[in-house]
Amino acid sequence: LISDMTRLAREFFALPPEEKLRFDMSGGKKGGFIVSSHLQGEAVQDWREIVTYFSYPLRNRDYSRWPDKPEGWISVTEKYSEKLMELACKMLDVLSEAMGLEKEALTKACVDMDQKVVVNYYP
Repeated sequence: LISDMTRLAREFFALPPEEKLRFDMSGGKKGGFIVSSHLQGEAVQDWREIVTYFSYPLRNRDYSRWPDKPEGWISVTEKYSEKLMELACKMLDVLSEAMGLEKEALTKACVDMDQKVVVNYYP
């Protein structure tokens, strides 16, 4: 899964600029593609490209901001996000038990925690 995600990220960043800019997130959009020089406070021009969007809670997913190329991006990213959330919940369970709480105490407290996929490319 990690290999697929890495491969798809490379393929996405290799797309022509006009294809990536279909998901431009400048102007206050939540999620999409941006070049670092468009971020407030960035001093160095074009030193990284970023694609980012919310994956959890599910109601925050805006698939119109998720790239549809390369093929397989959405399905692999969904699986990747699910596995990351499972890992986060397991870690919260361990922390809960270590603090002498009910096993799922922290997971329940964080039921609506945000998860954002952020993929950086440094050309």
